[in-house]
Amino acid sequence: CGIFNNGSNNGMSNPTIQNCIIRWNSASLGGGGIGNNANNNGETSLNIVGCLFYENMATDGASIINLTYNNGTNNSMITNRTFADNNGTSIFNKNGNATILVQNSIVWDQTPFYNFGNEATVRYSIVKGNTLASGTTNGGNNLMNNDPAFTDPANDDYTVGAFSGAVD
Repeated sequence: CGIFNNGSNNGMSNPTIQNCIIRWNSASLGGGGIGNNANNNGETSLNIVGCLFYENMATDGASIINLTYNNGTNNSMITNRTFADNNGTSIFNKNGNATILVQNSIVWDQTPFYNFGNEATVRYSIVKGNTLASGTTNGGNNLMNNDPAFTDPANDDYTVGAFSGAVD
């Protein structure tokens, strides 16, 4: 796991992570890039802005895993981000009281989302595939399966080209 955010055991953790690259991280189960954990009455509110997650690996949550157990609360917001070329489900939202909002982002992995028993909303984003994961709300104006036209991903350039659907 690249970053572990832990608000467990009546704790609280509310970081903002911005303008970064999270790459080449792995976890045997979940949270290759970020593990976000709120258990036993703990609370986390993770805010991620303007970051690039790529070439991370985990079965569940190659980029991010949000977990809650035993009355934990997890609220995450992801804005202006790119997920690409990760190995495993990119964003994994599981158990209890975990909410996630993904907006103005590109999620271009083979399995973009897994949402189990939680609230997840995606809006104003490009998402690989034709549907969102079960339980995920389409908040509107998403471009489903619309190639983001990265400039040169073979050479680690995940900026978008002039003809990308991500450009207004």
